Amino acid sequence: MVMRVSKLRVQPEVHDQSILVINGPYKWIRHPMYSSLILFTFGLFLSSVSWWRLVLLLIFIDNLRLKINYEEALLVKHFQKKYIHYQQVTSKVIPLIW
Repeated sequence: MVMRVSKLRVQPEVHDQSILVINGPYKWIRHPMYSSLILFTFGLFLSSVSWWRLVLLLIFIDNLRLKINYEEALLVKHFQKKYIHYQQVTSKVIPLIW
C-alpha cells in the first residue's frame, strides 16, 4: 500500500519526514486520487448528459487543477530537483495526456 488512510489530509502539507513515493500508481501518474475522482465524475456526467452537468464537471476539474498546481509547488519546494525530475518522467493525472 502506497497511501495510508492515516496520511490523508484536507489541506495539503509536506512534513519534514516526508519521502517521495514513486512506486505503485505513482510510477505513472503523480496524482492518482485526482485521476479517480475525475473518472468518477466523468462517469456521472455520462450517465445523464446535460449542459449543467458539463458546467459542474468543468468547474470540478478546474478546481482540481488549481489544487494540483498548489500541491506541486509545495512538493517542488520540499523535494527540489528530485521532484522536478519526477515531474519530467510522469504525467500529472492522465498518462500521456495531462
